[in-house]
Amino acid sequence: MEACLLCALKHIAKADAKFDEVRLDPEQYGWTVWKVVGHMSEAEDHLRADYPQIAACIRRERLAVMDYPWDFNPRFNTLLRWLHRQWLRLPLA
Repeated sequence: MEACLLCALKHIAKADAKFDEVRLDPEQYGWTVWKVVGHMSEAEDHLRADYPQIAACIRRERLAVMDYPWDFNPRFNTLLRWLHRQWLRLPLA
């Protein structure tokens, strides 16, 4: 269970870093948005069984990225904070 949280944390952090590339230079790195989507999907998979609410939040963010890749800012910091708090066994507040 903790390993799944750590994997999800890494995937969301990687998605955040890749999305920064997209924002930095959409013309050169715009295709990278699909790597962002892939990492978000992997994070969902790691969480689906034990943390379905967080997995559902990641899914909503991922679908929004897919629908509006240039007009949507995923809430990566919120997702990372939730995952980190779960890893530390703290409430999500």
